[in-house]
Amino acid sequence: MEQPVIKRIINWITAVVEIVFPGIAHQFKQDAKWHEEHYGIKPMFGLFWNLCLNAWLKDQKSIHCGPHADKKNQVGICLLLIYVLKSGKNLNHHQRTWIVIWEAGVAVQLPPWVLAMYPSALFYHFNIDVDEIKFVTVDGDERPTPQNSQPIRDGDVEGRGSFVFFNQSTMRHGPATGFNTLEDAEANGVSCVIDYGESIQDAFTRCLILKPLDHEL
Repeated sequence: MEQPVIKRIINWITAVVEIVFPGIAHQFKQDAKWHEEHYGIKPMFGLFWNLCLNAWLKDQKSIHCGPHADKKNQVGICLLLIYVLKSGKNLNHHQRTWIVIWEAGVAVQLPPWVLAMYPSALFYHFNIDVDEIKFVTVDGDERPTPQNSQPIRDGDVEGRGSFVFFNQSTMRHGPATGFNTLEDAEANGVSCVIDYGESIQDAFTRCLILKPLDHEL
């Protein structure tokens, strides 16, 4: 965590979230303030409590994480950053890697050192079948289709790993209810049932409405 490159990545990610999703950044900061006041703890990764470093073990060449739903994530923003190590690895930069949802017509290219932000919890809440999410490669610059792409296989991308920044929902329980756990909140007469429509509307408001610029360009 004390490495300069890690500090720069965390500062960069914090700045991007504050600019693109100011509402979510504000909520994360308010939640962190509550935890600091009650427990004296702060998030170690800028706006985020959790950082998953996906790296390979000895004698491995790369790592891949299969599609999954982050059920314990709060509805907010997760960030994915692909990294590449140079030490003896042979990454084919001419081979494009994409994350695709065929039925939704979504195809997003994930080159190294490009930041991807996404509301991963909504994949589960919006009833999108995560089995339909595929990681594929395409030779050349063509946009992937079921016909011209192939699934990523072990050994395809040597030296490729990822950082994933996220906040688990348990870090939201205290600030939202004023109690350590939902069980404590319910025992004290606080309802822990949320309105589904309102929660989704709030998520979209915080996720998709951008803050206007304060000055003319």
